[in-house]
Amino acid sequence: MTQRANQSRAPVRAHGYSIAELLVVLAIIVLMIALSIPAYRALHRSVTETSSQVNLQQALTVASAFAERSAPGDDVVAAFTYGFDHRVQAIIMKRVGTLVDQVGTSSVLVERDVFVPVSELDPVEFDQGWWIFGMASEDTIQQQEVGTFNANGSPVANPPMSGWYDGNRYNSAIRNWLFPETHFSGQDDGNLGRDRQTFVVRFEGATGRRRVDALGTILLVLPVESDAFRNTQPWDDDEIRLDNAANIEATVRLALHDKQLFPDTVSGQADLRRILGDIATDTVLARPVTQLAIVDARRAVSELGALRRNRETDCFYKLSTGDPPTPEIDTGLFPSLGSAFAVTGILNEWIEHNNASLPNSEFSARMFTVEVADGTAAEIFP
Repeated sequence: MTQRANQSRAPVRAHGYSIAELLVVLAIIVLMIALSIPAYRALHRSVTETSSQVNLQQALTVASAFAERSAPGDDVVAAFTYGFDHRVQAIIMKRVGTLVDQVGTSSVLVERDVFVPVSELDPVEFDQGWWIFGMASEDTIQQQEVGTFNANGSPVANPPMSGWYDGNRYNSAIRNWLFPETHFSGQDDGNLGRDRQTFVVRFEGATGRRRVDALGTILLVLPVESDAFRNTQPWDDDEIRLDNAANIEATVRLALHDKQLFPDTVSGQADLRRILGDIATDTVLARPVTQLAIVDARRAVSELGALRRNRETDCFYKLSTGDPPTPEIDTGLFPSLGSAFAVTGILNEWIEHNNASLPNSEFSARMFTVEVADGTAAEIFP
């Protein structure tokens, strides 16, 4: 009976989807993806913006706290760099001594504090596509260096310019929002350091308070990776070689204080400046600032009318073809402006929301002032 029943059943035919049905399902999936992309982008931007603010606050708080635990005179800075990986970093650095340095190419001298990275603290890294700017008040770019003296110790009545940033890129007569110029110059010679500069926030040793009285230029020891010049004097001495030093702090302290390595002679001190002075490729000239800005690179390009970001640097600088290479604004990205002055000028207005003709989304650029008491970043609203 069972066998007959089974034999009498009609065979079941498999039912498949028609091409029309498949196309409808595919169209729905594509539509859902298209609708979700803007939401995802908005979410991603919100996350990275929050991350940038957290990172900025973290860098300042850590620098202030480390300074508070340090001895009087052992100041600490949060130094901002822009590397070959196209990311801004905040590096916590501490003062290890003072160098009698040469001001530019003149014979005028000045004492500059020397800072090295704090080895036990990792750099604070910002997401790619988010930039940090430091505000330089009027007349601080190419400002006359303070506290200068001649070789005989007598003060200089009309000192030369400090060499911090360049009047060919930024108009020194106005406020300027500066970008870290730490990796746009040559590295094949040991004496190309005068084209490396950035800004820092400086905190007082033992108190952790932001310094309001230390306005002079300082030296940051941030060795380059190139070894092209390290087989010649004075860079060929393994005791003071910075690029592969096991302990940069110990190496710099040795160079500053060991008179057998660098005696108090004209040639000895000249060699020391080639290792640690402004001229040295392994150092960066810096000055303290009190205001910082976080900028969304994508929106900056769009709202400033730039064609794009430079493909080699991923920002508005380009790698110079000069000999030696020097930091240079890529004016070709701004065909309607034409000059570096015009580019940095309109960038200043855009960050500060001072140009009604420029589109500026609410969170494209956010400005902060660093509080004196505890180093916290308080937002400035235009």
